[in-house]
Amino acid sequence: MSESKNIKKTAVVGMGALGLLFGKKLTQELGKDNLRYVLNKARKRRYKENGIKINGESVSLGIIEENTKGDPADLVIFAVKGKDLQSALKSAENQIGLDTIIISVMNGLTSSPPVR
Repeated sequence: MSESKNIKKTAVVGMGALGLLFGKKLTQELGKDNLRYVLNKARKRRYKENGIKINGESVSLGIIEENTKGDPADLVIFAVKGKDLQSALKSAENQIGLDTIIISVMNGLTSSPPVR
């Protein structure tokens, strides 16, 4: 039987409905310092300027730029549409280590890009 892993640091890629749903709940459970949304520079600036709202309620969530290096997350959640998966993987590369657990909750009509 494998050892269970204690998840402390979590990164979320995608700030749509599912990304915010999971992020809000995980922030409540883990604390703001242990959950981070991975965004490109333009999106980070836009959210910092305009704020983030979930169902009309302003929320404060941890945000880092995709090129930020540091300790990898224990868990990375991909909450993007299938067509955005390749860029999401690139955005998250600094968050993934050898022991990182990866979960996909991708939304859209399919959960993976079309095969060509």
